[in-house]
Amino acid sequence: MITFGHEATPHPTHEARRKTLTPPEGVAKPPHIVTGPTTHLVRRYITPFNPSSNTPLLKMTSQTQVLQLQEALELIFEHLGPSPNTDTDSDNPTISRQHLLWVTKTCRTWSEPALNVLWRELDSTYPLLLLIPSLKLVNGTYVFDGPVEDNDILRFDSYARRVRCLSFRLPVDVNPVASHVYLVLQKLHHSTPLLPGLLSVHFPNVDRAFVDVSGAFLFLETTTVKSIELDNVGTNFEEFTRPFIATSARHIPNLKRLILRGQCSEEVLSYVSKYRKLQYLDLHPGRYISGDILEDLGTLPELTQLKLDMGSGQPPVSSSHRYRSTAPSALFQELQKLHIIGSPVSVARFLAHYFVPKDLRTLTLEFTADPFNGDWMDSWRHCFDLISSVTSLRSLTVLEFAASHVLSYALISPLSQLRNLEYLELSVTSLLTTDDELRDFVCSFANLRVLFLPNQSDQASLSFTSLQHISASCPKLEKLRLSLVANFDAPSDPDIIKNHKLKELLVGGPHYSWSIRQYVRTSRFLDALFPELQVIKGSGSSNAEEWEEIEHMVQTHQDVRRTARLLYGM
Repeated sequence: MITFGHEATPHPTHEARRKTLTPPEGVAKPPHIVTGPTTHLVRRYITPFNPSSNTPLLKMTSQTQVLQLQEALELIFEHLGPSPNTDTDSDNPTISRQHLLWVTKTCRTWSEPALNVLWRELDSTYPLLLLIPSLKLVNGTYVFDGPVEDNDILRFDSYARRVRCLSFRLPVDVNPVASHVYLVLQKLHHSTPLLPGLLSVHFPNVDRAFVDVSGAFLFLETTTVKSIELDNVGTNFEEFTRPFIATSARHIPNLKRLILRGQCSEEVLSYVSKYRKLQYLDLHPGRYISGDILEDLGTLPELTQLKLDMGSGQPPVSSSHRYRSTAPSALFQELQKLHIIGSPVSVARFLAHYFVPKDLRTLTLEFTADPFNGDWMDSWRHCFDLISSVTSLRSLTVLEFAASHVLSYALISPLSQLRNLEYLELSVTSLLTTDDELRDFVCSFANLRVLFLPNQSDQASLSFTSLQHISASCPKLEKLRLSLVANFDAPSDPDIIKNHKLKELLVGGPHYSWSIRQYVRTSRFLDALFPELQVIKGSGSSNAEEWEEIEHMVQTHQDVRRTARLLYGM
């Protein structure tokens, strides 16, 4: 039990205790505090009351003032909810909600912000509907079995206003609700939104088993919605998907974020460009995206982030994409971040005909297998030629899945014109280049902080000399991945020692067989070249133990150097 003033005086009389617990005239009484699992959190901020002074019962320290701020309390209570990055009990939604429920019962000051967090995200509308007493289960379906009173609506609204995210995760047959329930609620609200604070709506599975059509359209009058996400869209549920996209585009003109993944028809895609305020678009329609659709998307005036899957369908027959016959229209002008997925031919066609950004900062090209066996080398070359002119790029990632292409220096050399790059990743099957070619490639990347070259166990062609070239050309580099040849002589210490900032080195390549002498010389070489190395790992299954030994030896060199500096002031 939490007490206040009587802890300050040993063995007080009953009358003295009563006076101690009674605040002076004009001082507000403290919030009601009950005992429970969280009351120990507030005890430390409660100070004894001195009847001879005018100080209030609760001293307003800086900690106490923070605990009076609703916004600060909500941020604190969010940590009681489920966290995807931890393995603690907070991952269990039931336990997390129980923690928040305890907080709501701790004191009045904490009740409101805790309730906001507790009701912020819902997996269905069912918890809200249960707040109305007349909702009854009749023959397996929830219906209104009686009148809905004004107080019931007030109670419903007091919790509905707290909902920010609505996700239809539960199958509709778990808690089936009759369609007239939503109609009655809309009528009683006199055209005002049922969920006035809703910001995000998510449909993990767009099919009849998971989408309650009546409840899905609940929020369309809520103009505060900023994000809509539809996953696993099925072609057999077009009667919902098409009107839903069309209607929400008209009723939610300020939508900022839209995600569509699944099997989307051409008609569904045609409505996407109606969201004129879109800033983020993630489109995986499961079909080839036509030029008309791309042109419409390119006119979205505020689109800054685009993730686009070009699909695996057969593209239309057109002239070669090697050169542009005419200058492309001003499409995707405001893009700052682009992630495009598709075969080399489809990606090259998009870049050639629809891609003219002014201030693109981040670009990810994710190449998939080409089912029609197009000229992949010509397409890759054309992609890199087009990218080389985007001088605003700060980050470039090239990924390759379900294909096996060997790139050469001649193919990637146009990328060396991107002098402002800070992040470069080439995660492809193989890259064949020499130490001298790599030197010419990296010499313009003075601002590079991360460089990931292909992790290849076979066909590795670089030696330790490449590390010296990278160290000299990329002084700001902090992370590096590359593959080294197996048959090499242990390197000698570099001629010029620089205070390079590299922290992490990932090394791939075929399996090595080193002598003790090579271990020692390699560790000395790396320590002299990159004196601040913290992590050295074998990238891939081979040589993991060998590079772990090298890491320990490099750390030993660093320890010796630190000790010498302490002893001799070096």
